[in-house]
Amino acid sequence: MAKKTTTKKVPGKKGAKKKGHVVLIPKLTFVPATISATDAGCLSAEDASKLVQSSVGGAPHNPDTALKQIFPLTSARQAFCARVKQTATAAGCTRTSPCTPDTTLGEIADALTC
Repeated sequence: MAKKTTTKKVPGKKGAKKKGHVVLIPKLTFVPATISATDAGCLSAEDASKLVQSSVGGAPHNPDTALKQIFPLTSARQAFCARVKQTATAAGCTRTSPCTPDTTLGEIADALTC
């Protein structure tokens, strides 16, 4: 990408200009999605993945990422797991998921899946 320098007028100073440089800022967009369990009380693989990724927050993470890499503090990991359980239950899922430091995001999604 070619560098682009811009100038802006400085308010209150006639003829004065402030230099600047254009940068690209990542933008994360959230889209509402409804997840719901099957009659067997479990989620589809797609819904389970959506649930886990939305509970992490921020950018999507690789399913092979261990909880200890994202949540080094026990309290943060436990809060994440509680969010997953609460959301899964609200969607009608009756499955439980592991929550050890070495548990991966994919293992949590798999535990909630039919």
